[in-house]
Amino acid sequence: MLDIALMSTKEIHKLLKKVGHGHLGCCFEGHPYVVPMHYYFDEI
Repeated sequence: MLDIALMSTKEIHKLLKKVGHGHLGCCFEGHPYVVPMHYYFDEI
């Protein structure tokens, strides 16, 4: 079973700066799909 913990805003920002990639899950006409992506996180 997946254990999901709550993260503070500070922890989330630290993770986003460190990783640089993720997966965006979407659904189109009832069919789910996942798009891998790279990103740049700029904390303003």
